[in-house]
Amino acid sequence: MQAPFFSVIIPAYNRALVLPKTIESVNKQTFQSFEIIVVDDGSKDNTKEVISELNNPKINYVFQNNAERSAARNNGVRNAKGKYICFLDSDDFYLETHLQVLHDNIEKNNFDNALYFVECKLLQNGLVTIPSVLNLGNDIYKYFLFYSVVPVRVCISKEIFNDFLFLEDVVIVEDTVLWCNIATKYPVHHIIENTVLYHLHDDNSVLIEKNCFLPRLKGLQKLFKQEIMQGKISKNVKNEILSDCYFGIARHYEFVKKFIPMLMNLIISIYYYPKWQVTKKKVYMIYAFIFGKPSNNF
Repeated sequence: MQAPFFSVIIPAYNRALVLPKTIESVNKQTFQSFEIIVVDDGSKDNTKEVISELNNPKINYVFQNNAERSAARNNGVRNAKGKYICFLDSDDFYLETHLQVLHDNIEKNNFDNALYFVECKLLQNGLVTIPSVLNLGNDIYKYFLFYSVVPVRVCISKEIFNDFLFLEDVVIVEDTVLWCNIATKYPVHHIIENTVLYHLHDDNSVLIEKNCFLPRLKGLQKLFKQEIMQGKISKNVKNEILSDCYFGIARHYEFVKKFIPMLMNLIISIYYYPKWQVTKKKVYMIYAFIFGKPSNNF
């Protein structure tokens, strides 16, 4: 039996209610050479039964004890038979031409070992919007650090995973770290077509009340220390992104009304990136703290 061209990896944890619709978006693809690997990350709901009831021969169901998304995606890669690996979170969707667009671009590039990523549409509160396309420029690392290239947008040659996998001790920025690592050795192709739907909702991991910038900071600090990344990212880019992390941590502490750690992180943020147009917001947060004024939750 011929191997599929794509392996679509879907990590899932207690997502039985939404998985059928997500899987349906893959089944509707105009390009049909694919397999679907659902990695059940220790779900306590009826995810296994839901997948079984779909009775889809293209689905490979893999169960693991709960180990979070990076481990689930790596497990999916290990079980993949496709030449190229795609990712799909359980609440996101492919538009019908997604795999066809990827295949055509891969073919155009002579089926090279590379990282491909598309543009996405955003789904929030039932409304679909199309964000502006951002210029990739010459600094791919800066692009990955500052702009959200979520896994649903990405397709990677399977052979690349012999060199790189998701770091399982990194959260929030585990995808950014992997994309940057891959870019040190392999080509990156940006496809200017909106072929996926990324779902924004209250359960997303990038929320101020969850202090999402703290694990983001730790993950980026680990990235910057990697030997393969030395000389790849400029000091200015590092300082700007670190400043943004500390500012995010400060906003979390303001949200939970812990003002001393808020002030400490604001000061560190200003130290890393003192550019006035950005710093004035942080200065106003300090002013608001001292004089009891509302900071408007920047």
